[in-house]
Amino acid sequence: MESLLSWLQLEENGAQIKACGQIRQGTTVSSHAAATRQAILVRDVVMDDRFSQGTGVPGGRAQSLLAIPVISGEDLIAIIELNRVWESPLFNDKDLQMAVTLVSWVGVAMNQCQINATLTKQTELNDFLLEVSRVIFDEIQTTETLVENIMKFTKSLVNADRSALFLVDSEKNELCAELFDEGKQENGVTVFTQKQEIRFSIDKGIAGHVARTGELVNILDAYKDSRFNREIDKRTGYKTHSLLCMPVINKSKVIGVVQMLNKKGGDSFTKADESSFKTFAVYCALALHCSKMFRKLQHKHNLLEVAMEMLSYYTRCPEEDCAKLVNMYYPTTIPEMFDTYDFYSKEYEAILPQLFIFMIHNLFGQNCYDLATLCRFILTVRQGYRNVAYHNWKHGFTVAHCMYVVLQKLNGTVFSTRESQALIIAAICHDLDHRGYNNAFFQKCQEPLAALYSTSVMEQHHFRLAVKILQDEDHNIFCHLTSAEYKEMLDQIRDAIIATDLAIFFGRKAALGEVLNSGTFDIEIKEHRFVLSPLY
Repeated sequence: MESLLSWLQLEENGAQIKACGQIRQGTTVSSHAAATRQAILVRDVVMDDRFSQGTGVPGGRAQSLLAIPVISGEDLIAIIELNRVWESPLFNDKDLQMAVTLVSWVGVAMNQCQINATLTKQTELNDFLLEVSRVIFDEIQTTETLVENIMKFTKSLVNADRSALFLVDSEKNELCAELFDEGKQENGVTVFTQKQEIRFSIDKGIAGHVARTGELVNILDAYKDSRFNREIDKRTGYKTHSLLCMPVINKSKVIGVVQMLNKKGGDSFTKADESSFKTFAVYCALALHCSKMFRKLQHKHNLLEVAMEMLSYYTRCPEEDCAKLVNMYYPTTIPEMFDTYDFYSKEYEAILPQLFIFMIHNLFGQNCYDLATLCRFILTVRQGYRNVAYHNWKHGFTVAHCMYVVLQKLNGTVFSTRESQALIIAAICHDLDHRGYNNAFFQKCQEPLAALYSTSVMEQHHFRLAVKILQDEDHNIFCHLTSAEYKEMLDQIRDAIIATDLAIFFGRKAALGEVLNSGTFDIEIKEHRFVLSPLY
């Protein structure tokens, strides 16, 4: 196996250190010492046929040499070669022994320097990755910004002249890029140019090879590699020499390829560059994955917004219906037995909105809510009920009517005006958009509603729709309340609607029974009031 050794010569006068090129293993004294890892004493290098190239220094005058390997652990760090020219005393065994002793301490010192350098480099890399993480995840919203940050940080990490990031289009089996590094800078910061998207087959070029195989590729001369795709250089006008190409992998799948071009300050990218690049690629994969998930979530959110807008349009009452109700908000006659529990709403379905307004005015006065807003609210609530067998609009009205009778009989002696308003609004809204199935059905069938709400699935859905209606400016019958009062009103409505979940109802019923049986019930105690009010 061949290896390359860097040769430095210290001249006798100590004036300079100069590089004397590269030599091949097995041809010089130092190469032999490197191969055997043994110290060598050569009394006459010219007469020793083991070393065809002697010291390997053209025009050298050395006759006697010492070559001592500097070893740290199992690693060969360097070869220290000492020589004496012709007419000088030859090296002897004592010289070799002294040199080996001194060089062993050199090895310890160099090992410590390497450890310190490694720790320093690792600290710098950790700081770099922390900064990368902060910047990348702060700007994860758009792919363009994310790609730009990845290219900028990778270029800085390995000291490359240019950088590129190709994203994998798995559907078309292509690599694509629309952000390019043309070497432009502003205030010392690289500026990337957005151009018409470049696409090419995943079967082409080194980037394509990396995307297909998931292998890292480090090339000293790109144009001597048959895999190199020269089309990109032709399009961009840039000449690629050295190249480092790394896959960005997420869930065992290549999602992108980062490509660094032309190492600054060196002929090629190093193993240390590869190692740092691999670490950074993990962050790139995570960032690209999160960005993709964010875009999907944003897309779903936009679809939801459109769906909610459509739902709001198709579920809100037509203005002509509202105008008719405003003009005749009471029925011509109030049905008999309307103020009793015996009232049956089936025969009066056409005038139920009018009867609801009558109940509100009879309980709280005609000026409690804006009339047009109240009309829109009740007509939209009616449209919010599905035509199912039981939990339909008539059922919602019947529950509201029952609450009306209760509140009338109490005549303000138990609940305050706002509590009473919350109870009757909760009653009319308590089964909005009921689908005719219970909570267990949605949970066992793993319906989307069950994923939205962990408990009281349908009840939370009913409340959410009630709030959606109230949040419409033309339907907000509580617009006269302050922010704090409005929040309190919604909390009371929510509590009342959630309490219609039988799993909660029977628990509260049992709790109320214990308090009543103990003889300690007091309507003024907040906890007792909390247990009582939803049970109506």
